Amino acid sequence: MKLSYYKNNLLAELINARWDTLKDQGCRYLLERIETIVGKHVMCVFGGAVRDWYLKKEPKDIDIVVHTERFNDIVKGLDKKSNTYGGNVITLSGVVFDIWNLDNTLAIKSGQFSPTWNDLTRSVP
Repeated sequence: MKLSYYKNNLLAELINARWDTLKDQGCRYLLERIETIVGKHVMCVFGGAVRDWYLKKEPKDIDIVVHTERFNDIVKGLDKKSNTYGGNVITLSGVVFDIWNLDNTLAIKSGQFSPTWNDLTRSVP
């Protein structure tokens, strides 16, 4: 899967490389499940994880936003918790993921932004 929404090619390459590494760390089931259900170009890794990877640090969690009507199929049957903001927290092999459907991200639900990828990227300072 290539997460190519990012306009910065170096950033996209960094995220794609880290995504492949996560698969090797025991997270393959979740990541491939997301890829299969949502297909290409309908998901985005964002937030502190992107910054931390760029700085060669390990993030405390990885925020993934998907845009699909089949969101419940992604998290169905997985051991998950809700975070403070309504995302689904799933921990696999010691890696914490916060998974959101685009329409339910805090920025979109607040009404400050429309449910588009462009607005999602503008919502992160």
